[in-house]
Amino acid sequence: MNSKKVAVTGIGMIDANGNNYSNCWRGLIDGKNPYSNTKQIWEEEMFGLFPTSFRCGNGVLENEPGWPRALSYGMVACRDAIGDAGVKGTNVGVIFSSLLGGNDLSHGMIKNDKVRPKQALNCLRDSVASVISQQYGFRGMNTSIQAACATGIVSIDMAMKYLDEYDFMVVGGTDAGYNGIDIPMFKSWKALGLQAKPFDVDRRGFVMGEGSGCLILESEQNAISRGAHIYAWLYPAGQSSDAYNRVAPQGRGAIAAMEKAMENGPTPDVVNTHGTGTLIGDSVEYTAIDKVLGGQIPLYSVKGKIGHTMAAAGILETIYSIASMQAGIIPGTYGCKNPEYDINVDVVEHDTNVTLNNSFGFGGKCASMIIEKNVINNTN
Repeated sequence: MNSKKVAVTGIGMIDANGNNYSNCWRGLIDGKNPYSNTKQIWEEEMFGLFPTSFRCGNGVLENEPGWPRALSYGMVACRDAIGDAGVKGTNVGVIFSSLLGGNDLSHGMIKNDKVRPKQALNCLRDSVASVISQQYGFRGMNTSIQAACATGIVSIDMAMKYLDEYDFMVVGGTDAGYNGIDIPMFKSWKALGLQAKPFDVDRRGFVMGEGSGCLILESEQNAISRGAHIYAWLYPAGQSSDAYNRVAPQGRGAIAAMEKAMENGPTPDVVNTHGTGTLIGDSVEYTAIDKVLGGQIPLYSVKGKIGHTMAAAGILETIYSIASMQAGIIPGTYGCKNPEYDINVDVVEHDTNVTLNNSFGFGGKCASMIIEKNVINNTN
């Protein structure tokens, strides 16, 4: 086992459930219909799940005119995570990724034939990482990762590798895919449904979600020596490729990713699935999990509540995995009323200590990671 685990010492998030760690968790398990506040902002009958209210704050994080939603979401999440961890100094690296960038803003500029240079710069997929480094004066690396829907876990895995060089790593994902560029693209692949129903017999596709998640990572030595509050431990991810089809999964990549992840950390007692609600994807993932773990383990998906948040998904689901273990609650799988497989549908009290988190993306990209509940006494 590769035991080089790293500490999570700061968390920030925003999604359809809420605008910070505590109210996002409450929103995940409250049983309320997330579609009641959904805005239909696309001319066709397609729905998405969005943060309903948020503020970027004041001063350095003021929501500047010309920011696309992905940049605004990312700055909210990183502000909270950086403050939560008490990040100090400039020897800090940033990996903050976006799959879709600022397509909501760029589509509007193109549609109205008004392309403004500063706004166009904010639409780049690496804009959040750049703005974070500039705003906070972090002098370490700043970059973003592209790994389709596996981007979040791949970003975490890369960030972990740089903790010998930096005191802290800020790692996050953000996306705002409900726009006139990305919705038609995903519709053309027949990937979208009217409501997310992960693992349900009537599932027809995923619902676009928007939001951002951010983690502050530290080496075990650094976190313990400075008396940081440690939420959880992360182990190196397992990554692989289906090498089969760029849209439809085959399963061998998922199996390899999970097996590699489990070689690097303790044995999981629950799985936070990729679980998007697509007909083929859910079936392939369940079969792969059953082959690796034998079907004797609780499984759930959070995407029925928050939608598919693309590059943010792996980060947000890591955070929800941590919250679930801390609370001793399995959040269930909202939207799954008639399960085709043995899935945890309802919110239940159940103590777990180790979660296997899956993220599988277009192009055959597969990533899985072990997350372990912290049992060391925190000092603050």
